[in-house]
Amino acid sequence: MRRELQPKKLSVYFAETVTGDYNQDISFLLVGKKGQGKSYAQLSIAYHTAKAIAEIRGGTWSDYFGMENVAIVDPLRAVEVITNAQKNNVYIYDDIGIGWNARDFAKEDNKSKNDIFQINRVDNTVQMFSVPNQFLLDKVPRSLVSHYGEMDQQFFKFGFTTLKLFEPRTLFREGKQLQPYLFVNRQKFIKYVIPAPPDELRKEYDKERARITKLLIQQRKEMMTRNAEGGASSTGIGRNRYSAKEKVARALEYVNLGESVRSACFRAGCPESTFFRKRREVESELNNRPTPPRTHKPKMAVP
Repeated sequence: MRRELQPKKLSVYFAETVTGDYNQDISFLLVGKKGQGKSYAQLSIAYHTAKAIAEIRGGTWSDYFGMENVAIVDPLRAVEVITNAQKNNVYIYDDIGIGWNARDFAKEDNKSKNDIFQINRVDNTVQMFSVPNQFLLDKVPRSLVSHYGEMDQQFFKFGFTTLKLFEPRTLFREGKQLQPYLFVNRQKFIKYVIPAPPDELRKEYDKERARITKLLIQQRKEMMTRNAEGGASSTGIGRNRYSAKEKVARALEYVNLGESVRSACFRAGCPESTFFRKRREVESELNNRPTPPRTHKPKMAVP
């Protein structure tokens, strides 16, 4: 069989695409139910793609992929990863439905990530997203991904899984998107066999996943507890025990410890709009000095 017609490994196909002469990138959405092996499949594809990139560009696979390129569930970590992309690197956004949720499409954080996702092609990266259901992910990355995969069969006992791979095509005039199978070198690829990732990489991933999961569960518990304690009712039972200023003060404590405003407000149960509106006033009270007066533009007289 002629070399150009030989079946191409998925990792080699991804690597050749992002290192080629045509300024291309790969954005790959992988969908599958819990327990079907999405995370390990992504980890394996990322590892082998990084190896293939290293063979083309030089260096070792760790120059192009490592746990610092992985965001697992955590929305704040997803922001860090997407805003610090390096050329020809491979990135994973695992179970990113929480960090890039379709229900939060109007939030500024989602809009910012969408903007970066649309313009960062110049970095020629491989970005891989995984979700249990594609509609959990924001519409922008979901509709603009270059490749779409679905977990197929699991052969954990034998050390591999299979997935079906598609290359979405958008019919702009009709507003529809088709998902034909990947077609390379006059060959249609329906299934890919994905081997298990290296043990060392898998252990690092499992450790980070456990840490992030524990942290997010704790944050959700704190939020649920605050909601239960602060839920208003017609009888006045369960009235919120923290005033707006107290919430802002708690958020300021987290900010002073190095957390972002978004994370601090989340942990303190304080709306970000309230934080920015009352921040100066609360800081002045905490420092025992009068609040500086707000300056207003003089109103123009109506003739």
